Amino acid sequence: VLVLTRGEGGLKGSGRSIESYMMVEELAKVKPLFSKMGGHAMAAGFSLSAAPGEEEKVCENLRRKLNEVCNLRQEDLIPTVWIDAAMRMTDITLPWLDKLDILSPYGVGNPSPQLAQKDLTLLRCRIRGSKGNVVSMLLAGEGGTMEAVCFDREMIDELLEESPDPAMALTEMQRGLYFSEPLKVDVVYEPGVDYYYGSPRIKINVKHIRVFSKPE
Repeated sequence: VLVLTRGEGGLKGSGRSIESYMMVEELAKVKPLFSKMGGHAMAAGFSLSAAPGEEEKVCENLRRKLNEVCNLRQEDLIPTVWIDAAMRMTDITLPWLDKLDILSPYGVGNPSPQLAQKDLTLLRCRIRGSKGNVVSMLLAGEGGTMEAVCFDREMIDELLEESPDPAMALTEMQRGLYFSEPLKVDVVYEPGVDYYYGSPRIKINVKHIRVFSKPE
């Protein structure tokens, strides 16, 4: 994504990219268009000369030139989910999380560890938060049951659309009832620690969820 605004002497812009599109390398292919340009694989900043009234023409020329040299394939646009390890949620312990904390602080270049577990049963969802955008879950699988939370309500709504009776599943979630037809799901999650009245407890933050995919 490139965003350009009018500035002194022309246009100033910034860009953010996906992993399969090396932003600064792609901009360098049309470097003569820029008066200034710099950045890295995932982001860049630049300036373009543009006379008053010519800004739209300059923007369109930049768009056209970048598309001409772009080698992206359709599959490059599919989001990639990186998983560090497959691990049952019920195997996570507070001492283990203490050891995992050695890897912190997390951020750009050092993302939080993401774990995965397949073939879980989504027993129940409850809507939380003042805006209704948080969903708590009860999941069951090998090892037992585990409570989890998801901060992406839209992702859960889309998941329930794949249930045998989407309208019933949505109603059951809104009422906090156990699903009459539970879904089998695969989950990618981030483990962490939450505190309840000062006592630490394991927190499971669901980042991605899909209907269970059987091994081929």
